Amino acid sequence: MLNEWISADYLKSVNELNKKFKNNKPFPHLVLKDFFIEKKIIPVLLALENEIFVSKNTDLFQFQQTENDIKGSEITVLKEFNDFFNSKEFGEFIFKITGIKISLGKIDMSGFVYSKTDYLLPHDDRLEGRKIAYILNLSEKFKKGDGGKLQFFDVKNKKPSKIVKSFIPSFNTLALFEVSENSFHQVEEVLVNKERISFAGWFYGD
Repeated sequence: MLNEWISADYLKSVNELNKKFKNNKPFPHLVLKDFFIEKKIIPVLLALENEIFVSKNTDLFQFQQTENDIKGSEITVLKEFNDFFNSKEFGEFIFKITGIKISLGKIDMSGFVYSKTDYLLPHDDRLEGRKIAYILNLSEKFKKGDGGKLQFFDVKNKKPSKIVKSFIPSFNTLALFEVSENSFHQVEEVLVNKERISFAGWFYGD
């Protein structure tokens, strides 16, 4: 099943990915470009665009999110994608490249759209059971000055200090990072009339 979805180069470099994940700073993470096979992921994007999104707005964030978790989608392509994320094979692959034990078949998955002026302020994602956060970016044509970047913070005195890594939204890029007291991150405000579209959620563990 893995070779039906994941680009072959990543399946061949599990040990290297594990080393990178553990050694990356400011907290363990991977950002994997062209992660999925393109002919598999393009229909997923097109299907996501047909989901119902609702506006979410608090002091912490402003964006649009799918009305329901993707596992409840009535669109076959999205169900298949969610099933793959929840599969034993994919869960074991995530364990191999991160070294973090997760509960197989237990994830959250929602779709997100950030439009102009949307943002997500610094936070660490900690909530009971969350072990690994993921973001699959499906955005196209974003440039450095457009905003919408995923940004990681250095931490001082248990608070986010300064941005030390920024990732421009790019199509078919999967970001994974360990959820911990140091995993402060944000989505930079989108500054242009472009849509930053993604799937995001968490792998859980005991």
